[in-house]
Amino acid sequence: MVIHKNTRLTPFQRKAICKSYHEDKKKVSELADEYHVSRPTIYKILRNGRHKDFTIHKSINQRFRCLEYGIKRLAKVEGNSRPSANAKPNATTRTTRGRCSMATRSACPC
Repeated sequence: MVIHKNTRLTPFQRKAICKSYHEDKKKVSELADEYHVSRPTIYKILRNGRHKDFTIHKSINQRFRCLEYGIKRLAKVEGNSRPSANAKPNATTRTTRGRCSMATRSACPC
């Protein structure tokens, strides 16, 4: 089973939470403090535990989990960083015969 590195609770811990809640009669806030998660997380585990589902559910958003999206995003970012071939040079990049074409030499970055 592949578990994400940021997963807080393993399936074994999820079973233990359900057991502690139902058999040992521990409170939700006590379980949340013990396992260092929020109360809504405990409630979700208990809800899924009623159906004997202790697996870790992946993110709903498929876009961020696929390689294709990452490659498209990278290409878009790299494309924005390169100057295009038909772009006009501005005053700071244009030079004439080795000299800067800016009107005042004090403002020249050269």
